[in-house]
Amino acid sequence: MIRIGEPATRRSSQNEDRLLAMDQLTRRVLKTFIEMGSDSLDLHTLFEAGGNDPESRKRVLDAINSLVDTGHLESRGSAFYLLTGKGRRAAGESSPA
Repeated sequence: MIRIGEPATRRSSQNEDRLLAMDQLTRRVLKTFIEMGSDSLDLHTLFEAGGNDPESRKRVLDAINSLVDTGHLESRGSAFYLLTGKGRRAAGESSPA
């Protein structure tokens, strides 16, 4: 838990620890939202995080489902996903006010 007055370097380290606990592809999916500058992305954009061959797409889908299950992403229907505050924090970004 982050506490008021906690040094920024410690908070940054905690964010990095959260990402390190995730596999590389899962981290890449989260980072795609940040890199694209959007809180909502479609599945086809997220496929680019892992590649477009069938096996890579399956791995991306597994990562997305895991992120939805853990509350890092929210399914918005029609193959769109929303980055939650929890997902933004895990990716190392501050939540919007």
